[in-house]
Amino acid sequence: GRTQTMPLAVYLALESDPEAAIALSLVLLVVSVVILAVLRDRWLRAGSTA
Repeated sequence: GRTQTMPLAVYLALESDPEAAIALSLVLLVVSVVILAVLRDRWLRAGSTA
C-alpha cells in the first residue's frame, strides 16, 4: 500500500540498477512528449478560431 511516483522510481532505480533507471526515464520522456503533442494540437486549433 505505498504509492511511488515515476521520478522517485527513477531516482531509486538509479542507485541499484542504472539500466532500469534509463528505461523508466525514457518511458517518462515518451509520455511527456505525447501529452505535449496532444495539447499543442488542441492549443493551435483553439488559437485559430479566436
